[in-house]
Amino acid sequence: MSLNSLESFNSYWNYYIELENELLDISKYIPIDKLNKNTFSFKYMKLIFSICSELDTVFKEFMEFKGIYKNQPNMNDYKIFMRDNFQNFSSEIILCNRLNELKPFENWDLNDSSSLWWKDYNDIKHYRTKKENGIENFKKSTQLNTLYALSALYQLETYLYRELVDKYEKNSSLKIPLPQSKIFRIKDWPNNRSLIDDKYLFEFDQIEKSLVFYAPDNLND
Repeated sequence: MSLNSLESFNSYWNYYIELENELLDISKYIPIDKLNKNTFSFKYMKLIFSICSELDTVFKEFMEFKGIYKNQPNMNDYKIFMRDNFQNFSSEIILCNRLNELKPFENWDLNDSSSLWWKDYNDIKHYRTKKENGIENFKKSTQLNTLYALSALYQLETYLYRELVDKYEKNSSLKIPLPQSKIFRIKDWPNNRSLIDDKYLFEFDQIEKSLVFYAPDNLND
């Protein structure tokens, strides 16, 4: 188990930020927008592969951090682990700028079911040229599937970071990793507001779906 401090988390979060920045780079040419949700691209495919591989890695680290060791765990093992330890995990809603709300682990509430975007990822990975309803699987490399995968990684790492803070810095009021995501927030998450040097930097406005910045004179708002 390599997660023995908050600092040990940095390599995971920094990689998340790198993946997010790759998506933001693509958004310069294909804006993140409902109209583009079914747009597919080999750049999305590459990003989906990287994100889902990292999800597998972080789930394993999370299990080991909680003292659970399993040889070659799969998504069903992760589902059981999260259900047993975090009752609300599958029902969390991720606020996504310009796309309103995503629920990446929604289908986990169904028995023997994985998330639809995870199924699409496996179809792309293992049966890329196979056709479903006359459409090749690689065309499932869409903007929406990329956002679902990345929001899932964001949610997982945010949960993990909170657990690390509770173990290693119990008195810390900051329980969200920084630098924060430029795309996602967890809806009604109690730590959406970031506190640094006694100043609230930002909070996600759940109505306007935008970032609100706070100056020192309105910290108590």
